[in-house]
Amino acid sequence: MTTTASTPNLLIERTSPEVLVARMSGNWQRRATLPGVDLVREALSKDPPAKFLEFDTAGLTGWDSRFVAFISQCAAMVRDRHIELQFDGLPEGARRFLRLAQAVARKADAQRTIAKATFFRSVGERTIQGWEGIRGLFSFLGQNLIALAKLLRGRAQFRWADVLQVMEQTGPQALAIVAMINFLEGLILAFVGAVELERFGASIYVADLVGIAT
Repeated sequence: MTTTASTPNLLIERTSPEVLVARMSGNWQRRATLPGVDLVREALSKDPPAKFLEFDTAGLTGWDSRFVAFISQCAAMVRDRHIELQFDGLPEGARRFLRLAQAVARKADAQRTIAKATFFRSVGERTIQGWEGIRGLFSFLGQNLIALAKLLRGRAQFRWADVLQVMEQTGPQALAIVAMINFLEGLILAFVGAVELERFGASIYVADLVGIAT
């Protein structure tokens, strides 16, 4: 994707009674106001009703995530009108983004189709889970109180040398391995993020990805 000073432009044309073509040109990476979906909505509302919406991006000189968001809004609009959307005229990176968004939407729809449990079953399962959690909590607290009481009465069976050794192993001696693991984890995240984000022209966000994930 190249960046020029051309102004983003959108032109809706009807190439046939059933086909609308959205011709997109200019640089859609600029901070200037981008064309809105109102032009597409207005064209779809005119007679005769269109059955296909296509895109022509031959004059497009640059695009970013706002361009993909615009296409997603168009896709949602034509889906409600039962109009077929043709993605062949879009850049390859934009098509990947849209396929990913559609896959996530299908998974979300599949999750919503799961049948809900009955009211009494839900109450019973939550009651059992709550009881098990409370019993485990009080059991843990009881064991710790018993151990603390033995420690205060001097009946706890342990060696202070072992305690100090464990504290040293989990403290200063573990600093090197923890630092190395964090460094390697950052390298892995940076490599995976760079490979995937470069496919969509968003490699500039690799540092943000590593920082947030770490």
